[in-house]
Amino acid sequence: MVKVDRAIGHSICCPRLRARTSWPLALVSYAMKFPIESNLTREDETYLRDRLDEFNEPFAGPRNAEEFGFTVRDENGTVVAGLVASCIWEWLHINVIWVSDTLRGQGYGSSLLEAAEHEGISRNRKYAMLHTFSFQARPFYERHGYQLSGELTDFPKGHSQFMMFKRLAGDA
Repeated sequence: MVKVDRAIGHSICCPRLRARTSWPLALVSYAMKFPIESNLTREDETYLRDRLDEFNEPFAGPRNAEEFGFTVRDENGTVVAGLVASCIWEWLHINVIWVSDTLRGQGYGSSLLEAAEHEGISRNRKYAMLHTFSFQARPFYERHGYQLSGELTDFPKGHSQFMMFKRLAGDA
């Protein structure tokens, strides 16, 4: 059974219906003229992000979005460490940093992080941010000057995700 909130014109699916029915059929809205689809393409995603950027720009300025990364390869050309980052507004966002178990504790993570921070400074970014889990590398990031700005508990269950940031040295 679908409960319809006529005051705001949308429907709320009950869990029993959602469990028995495929998603598009379970979401029924009597006030909407067009259906909600679940077949998002890369072009759709780009379009949606561009529209959101247009909306945000009068408030936050241009995103000035850029992406970059670094890899470390062994003698066979296999990636054994790397970092993926993006720059948005005045921020460097460390999206992914990974070092092979066999290389941890040898300075590769620190070198990758420092290289990303220097690259962020060269791109006129004033701050850096990242997310890490309680089973990952919070103490490592704290040693590099990152501060805790938030915690999402039970994400994943039994653990926490930490949001961390730092002011980059080039912003004196």
